[in-house]
Amino acid sequence: MAPMSLVARVREHLTRQAAWLEEVLTELDTARLDAETPDFDVAASALERRVDERMRCESEQAQLLDEWRTAAGSVSETERADVRARAEHVRELAERVGEAYRRVAMETDARKERVGEELAQLGRGRGYLRRLYVENPDGWFIDRKA
Repeated sequence: MAPMSLVARVREHLTRQAAWLEEVLTELDTARLDAETPDFDVAASALERRVDERMRCESEQAQLLDEWRTAAGSVSETERADVRARAEHVRELAERVGEAYRRVAMETDARKERVGEELAQLGRGRGYLRRLYVENPDGWFIDRKA
């Protein structure tokens, strides 16, 4: 029989990973990264933090997977089935998180386009004002021929 500590650690890891993914999913479902979001920087830094957390989780998972493969023959079928079910649940959550990340990426791209359009409009307006208003010693006046 496999050391219980390995099976228990794998179960614990999958349980933590599922909880983390559910937390990320909730966070992403409520995140709105559009032009009207005043705290865009806060949301973006939270996403960066989540990437770092994910990297740590994947590192731990790789180590456990190596141990699991080494001890696979000594793990009972009941324990393997339980771990498979937990892993499947984590996989489904990861797919949902992936979909949510794609939605956030699309919202971010849309915001980037809108900001670019607004900057272009400001540039055109500024150029128009420069042509229209001319400075003279008595103050500004409108050059209607410009």
